[in-house]
Amino acid sequence: MSSPAEPDVAIEPIPAFRDNYIWLLTRGDRAVVVDPGIADPVRAPLAARGLTLEAILVTHHHADPTGGVAALAAETSAAIMGPAREDIATGGGGLQRLREGHTFSVLGCTLIVIDVQNDFCPGGALAVAEGNQIINRINGLMGDFATVVLTQDWHPANH
Repeated sequence: MSSPAEPDVAIEPIPAFRDNYIWLLTRGDRAVVVDPGIADPVRAPLAARGLTLEAILVTHHHADPTGGVAALAAETSAAIMGPAREDIATGGGGLQRLREGHTFSVLGCTLIVIDVQNDFCPGGALAVAEGNQIINRINGLMGDFATVVLTQDWHPANH
């Protein structure tokens, strides 16, 4: 929860490509971006509002969430955080590799990182025995946080 003197975290979608969004989280003049597939749409609100990019969060290695990481990292001192087992192109910037259960703080808020992929659930393309058990744990934790952000790697046909 925010102290009375500090604003809440605002979450804004930034349209990218023809079927994706980049997510911009802001608190006052501080910002975090999630899955910046291209840099230009992120630069615009940062510059227009005088925001300082503190962190770049990446959910997976595909080009649509990572294409702008190297450029944004080179232009800012933002920390780059992503899945431990993914090869994320950072353009030479360091990647803080996150694993299930890791916690970290951005914008003064604590986030719990859990790598959830439907493919790992029973019946999924990469099914793991009892891979769906994490869902109940996530649902149980959500009530402990004022802001919950969930992401999913979803692609329409012909993506």
